[in-house]
Amino acid sequence: MTALDYLVFMAQLFGLRKSVARAGARDLLEFFGLEEETSKTIAEFSGGMKQKVGLASTLIHGPKLLILDEPTTNLDPVGRKSIIDYIKQLSTDMSIFVSSHILSEIEQMCEEVTILVNGKIVITDKIRDLKDKYSLVEDKFVLDTDDNDLVLREFLSSRDEGIKKAWIGDDSKIYIITEQKRKLQEFLSNLIREQGILINDFHQVEVPLQDVFIKLMEKE
Repeated sequence: MTALDYLVFMAQLFGLRKSVARAGARDLLEFFGLEEETSKTIAEFSGGMKQKVGLASTLIHGPKLLILDEPTTNLDPVGRKSIIDYIKQLSTDMSIFVSSHILSEIEQMCEEVTILVNGKIVITDKIRDLKDKYSLVEDKFVLDTDDNDLVLREFLSSRDEGIKKAWIGDDSKIYIITEQKRKLQEFLSNLIREQGILINDFHQVEVPLQDVFIKLMEKE
């Protein structure tokens, strides 16, 4: 079957009239960027294109709830990003549940997460709140300036600013571990003012959801 014929067929299974089904199918093919492929059979599609058709077939009747199991399985990086982007777009109009072991993708797609260990629910929470709860006591920051060697020397000579450790990584950026985030920010502000340092990047390193999952596994 072609993608258009398949979507029309699925729509009719849900009780839609053929004319309505065909219009809806064309809209979905356009949404997924497949409007130029209507004459090809699905057998000729790539893995990513087949995933899009499968996703479109679940949307053809306008559901309010969508449940997806490993939606990016067997896709290349481009295909994975494409499906993730579509899921994020769709989530503005409906509730979506995603089941996946690829936690880095869950972080990109979802706002809340339920973690199961040995088939038992151990926690349900917003991803942001989970990361805050299970982060390390100390905070890790990445800093990149126009003179990282000078800034690192200033950090290492100012132990009273709450900096536990500071070093330059393989990417030539400064990595800082501190238990006093406020003091670090104040010290950096003074350094900018006194030394005329220009900042290219400064951000806090987030705890990956995978680390949270492993901590919960160990706890259970």
